[in-house]
Amino acid sequence: MLPAHQALAFALAKACLLVFAFAQGSDSSRYWSWLSPRWFGWVGGGLLLGLACLTGARTYALALLIAVAAQWVFGRRRFLPALIGLALCVALVQGLSSQFLVDRFDPRQLHESLAYLERQDAWRNAWNAFIEQPLLGSGPGGFAAVYGEEARVYPHNLALEVGSEFGIVGLCCLLMILGPTVVAIFRSLRNREQPSVVQLFALGFFAFALLGAMSVGDLIRNHFLFLACGLAAGSIRPSVRWAERGERAPRSALAGVAS
Repeated sequence: MLPAHQALAFALAKACLLVFAFAQGSDSSRYWSWLSPRWFGWVGGGLLLGLACLTGARTYALALLIAVAAQWVFGRRRFLPALIGLALCVALVQGLSSQFLVDRFDPRQLHESLAYLERQDAWRNAWNAFIEQPLLGSGPGGFAAVYGEEARVYPHNLALEVGSEFGIVGLCCLLMILGPTVVAIFRSLRNREQPSVVQLFALGFFAFALLGAMSVGDLIRNHFLFLACGLAAGSIRPSVRWAERGERAPRSALAGVAS
């Protein structure tokens, strides 16, 4: 594996999403030209994707695959070539990498890995802590006391951490941040216009950050998710109907909070 695998995988993932966003935003009429930015996007993005897999950070690698697929769906491009290209990239990495790295991505061994078993135990304890105090939770850092640790520990799942430490009230606050961004994305999908490069990157970054936050890091270390929310809320139009009527769209208070 490459050193500092999680931090390096996160940096490679952002670069890969940006490269694919630029490739998606290029002229589709030049798709089959060897000088097309689309081809540069495939080559550069594929290399970055391969390097991200070589880091061995399974969560970030899988989240990146889904985020790139989301970029293609959001960009209304042919999904089958993207799926084939991603499969070829993964197959190439699996074929060239060491057996140790291949085993890390082996679905048959994922459920038997120590990292997964430890997460499963943390998720179970976080859920039990939420059930015991569902309204307000056990307070900031309370999961560590429930887990029987004096140091700062977290359940490696943002929703479970917020639920166990801040209860339903905290989950509602988290939903107020994530909800408007998700609604804006689904509303934008109904629009027939080609999204911009910024919108494509924002969508990919948000999907990647959201998936990563559900299995890596804690509330403090997942600040990039809120950055992705602000980027998506500020770049993706919340409603197409207002733009078609030529009127100024009302500013959503929840979208402002997310920004």
